Amino acid sequence: MFPPRLSLRRPTDLDPITCEEFVDAASAEGRLLTSATCEELRLRDASLVECAVEDLFVSDLDLTGFRGAELSDVLLERCQIGELDLTGAAASRVQFRDCSLETLVLSAARLTDVDLRGAAFRRVTGLEHLRGATVSSEQLEALASHLADHLGIHVDDPRAHD
Repeated sequence: MFPPRLSLRRPTDLDPITCEEFVDAASAEGRLLTSATCEELRLRDASLVECAVEDLFVSDLDLTGFRGAELSDVLLERCQIGELDLTGAAASRVQFRDCSLETLVLSAARLTDVDLRGAAFRRVTGLEHLRGATVSSEQLEALASHLADHLGIHVDDPRAHD
């Protein structure tokens, strides 16, 4: 089984949207959010369809984040996000490039062709909802102990007892 070859390109015909406009509408289709700083971003049931998000810095993304959001054909590039909460979200064809996430929350998320290889994250919750995501071998290695704990696998190195 091969990972999906997801290589989203930013369409040239996207209309710019400001962070304030996006927060007010909680929806964007065919829009470009770029070079923005969003403070205290709180969204629920947001919708991003055929959008690009570039150079975004979110200083306080609370736990409602993108809960229940619909993300389709979205490219996130050079974004720094403290906590990205995708609880109950449906994400399809989402790609991260050169992004930094402190925490990724995936409880009840439905992922299809979500490319996390370009995202550095410290913590993931809702590990059972990683299905449909592509991660790098380094990311998988970092997640190994969390996956083992989640699955109830006891890892013991026999050389540690010598």
